[in-house]
Amino acid sequence: MLFSIDAAQAQDTWQRIYTIMNTSCTAVSGCHGDTTKPIFNADTTADALYDMLVNMEPTNPYADTVDGGYLLVDPGSLTTSFLFRKIAHCPVGPLEMDPQEGDPMPNIEDNMGNFIKLPDSTIELIGAWILAGAPETGVVSVDTIAGNVCITVSARTLPAHEVSFMLTPNPTSEDFSVSYTIENTATVSIELFDNKGAKTNLLTSGNKAPGTHRESFDSNLAKGVYFVRLTINGNQYLKKLVVL
Repeated sequence: MLFSIDAAQAQDTWQRIYTIMNTSCTAVSGCHGDTTKPIFNADTTADALYDMLVNMEPTNPYADTVDGGYLLVDPGSLTTSFLFRKIAHCPVGPLEMDPQEGDPMPNIEDNMGNFIKLPDSTIELIGAWILAGAPETGVVSVDTIAGNVCITVSARTLPAHEVSFMLTPNPTSEDFSVSYTIENTATVSIELFDNKGAKTNLLTSGNKAPGTHRESFDSNLAKGVYFVRLTINGNQYLKKLVVL
């Protein structure tokens, strides 16, 4: 699982999220708490807010038109959790919001007209909690790099029978190679993302014949964690690259 929690703050994960929401989402912050939105204010208890969110349908009419529908918090699923879709602010992929879903949250804009996000650590914490089944008690123990949820969710788990995909050497301090095997002619692209989920480079793109392919690249990258996304006929696969 791809999220992290500070062991020094090991109180119940839901209680941490409740505290964050009580600070960031109530009428005090200009968001919820009036009659036009779900009423949630500083007096709402953690138990009451949990019942308002988990396994509850959103009031947004678009959510009812989606195949399978959305819940405000759908335990175990980020893509069908309306709350997470709205706070993630994903520009592409399965978490990208349809305009009919409304505005992202928080519903506060900067002086350039862009919606202000919650901190990456908060988004990851809520995501980790949802993926763990949205437990009301207990600490969610997880492991990830900050800010990559948009590309992580958009990448499928590698089916071993479908494609082989390797990065070597990894970790690397110099060049690295991307190796993959495909059974049929396919359109292939290889992209590099930084640890915030921003694409930094399109490494290669084009039609490839069946067989094993190995492509080498000059890393020329600052030390850190990156992600290489291999796309084959629209199917996306993701691996982490560490540059030392």
